[in-house]
Amino acid sequence: MAPGALSVCIVSIKNLLLLCCFIKSLPLNFCSVNNILFIIALSDLQKDFFLAFSFQNLYNNFRKTEEGSVICLAKYLTLTESDRLILESYKVTMDGLSQYLGEGYELILHSLEDLEHSVIKIINGHYTGRVEGAPITDFALSMLDHIREKKEPEALSYFNKKNGSTLKSTTIPILGENKRIIGLLCINFHMSLSFSSFLSQFLPGSPEGSERTMETFSDNVEDLISSALEDAKARILADSSVPSSNKNKEIISLLSQKGIFNMKDAVLKVAAGLGISKNTVYLHLRNLEKQTAKDTAHDRS
Repeated sequence: MAPGALSVCIVSIKNLLLLCCFIKSLPLNFCSVNNILFIIALSDLQKDFFLAFSFQNLYNNFRKTEEGSVICLAKYLTLTESDRLILESYKVTMDGLSQYLGEGYELILHSLEDLEHSVIKIINGHYTGRVEGAPITDFALSMLDHIREKKEPEALSYFNKKNGSTLKSTTIPILGENKRIIGLLCINFHMSLSFSSFLSQFLPGSPEGSERTMETFSDNVEDLISSALEDAKARILADSSVPSSNKNKEIISLLSQKGIFNMKDAVLKVAAGLGISKNTVYLHLRNLEKQTAKDTAHDRS
């Protein structure tokens, strides 16, 4: 091959593994080595996780030895726009889980579009030293292979070790269009975290900035409305700063803030519970709506 020429070879992953082994055995001054571009058939990468990852390791070693003489387009999956939106939505889920679970949990979101840079979001990555853009691990690929063996994709839980620390881990497959696995959500609990640190995260007032709220749990909509009404009445009736003439108005306002009036027949049930007509409830709701619109307009100005 003449110096500066470029040879493009489209090969399967299995043949490429053999070819890389052969190239590594060649003398470093072999002229054709410096200008070879290998394009891997994507379908082959999708069929065999371990061959794909083995190639990644082999290629990385070869690239260091030969100073980048082989270019690898090792893209694992081609994601659709819908697939990417699904993965993006998991980032918000991770933020919520992190706030709830606390600092003892490491959360990693993998995109299977690019195995060399699969980590697209990580929280508490200091436990394993990983950052966004890090490659997928061989263990994650083995978990993925186990998941794919199931008739229906399901999460796997297991114990693992990192730097001498025991981890309680879960790998959750993320499904995209046509139920294709497009990513992984991995959660690691580092059991080296002290019990006092773990427990403190679930006490009221922790984590910092969290608010204490009262949530109503009910088996059906009717019970939900009744429970919310009783809670609102107890709260407003006990508040001496609210004039007696405004008690019902404030109760209705509180229920409105909770979204209770989005429930079917909520107006009728609240009216009966307060001993007033449904028209009075509607009147208070209209006044609240007007006041909200007025406050919004004032804020914008």
